[in-house]
Amino acid sequence: MTIYNKISQKSSYIASFQHLYVESFPDCERRDWGQVVGIMETDNRFHVVVARDDKGVQGFVSYWLFDGFSYIEHLAVKTTCRHRGIGGGLVNYVESVGAPLVLEVERPVDDATQRRVAFYEHLGLVLHGEIDYVQPPYSPDKCPVPMRLMTSQAMLVKDVRRAIDVIKREVYGVES
Repeated sequence: MTIYNKISQKSSYIASFQHLYVESFPDCERRDWGQVVGIMETDNRFHVVVARDDKGVQGFVSYWLFDGFSYIEHLAVKTTCRHRGIGGGLVNYVESVGAPLVLEVERPVDDATQRRVAFYEHLGLVLHGEIDYVQPPYSPDKCPVPMRLMTSQAMLVKDVRRAIDVIKREVYGVES
């Protein structure tokens, strides 16, 4: 049975979250670990939820709660735990907050990235291929990453663009 727990930097699951976070995302697509812990300590809009069972952490989602939408920054499930509904459960956890979801996804250019998009589409999210989007770098020594945006409902382009402005400013610290 999978249990979903919101964690803090003092949680007994923080080391498992850190390991999966670093293992799951390339350097340009993630923050340095000290930044993650710092945000967990200081910004009450940022949340981390782990999916776990009696054997340990199976996956996690990190997300931000903003006025009018929730932004999923990272979602990962251990390779050995995939295809069990854990990723969908994590997305549903964030959706239960009641605000529309926005997330970045790699551009669907190969089998792996197309499967990721299909996973989110299966959960009811919509790909906004009409919007050219680049994830800003997390720090000056990291690179920007071409992405696409997906939302939990067919948001109007103007609302997606407003969300982009908020994400760039509040998550990445840049003005659009």
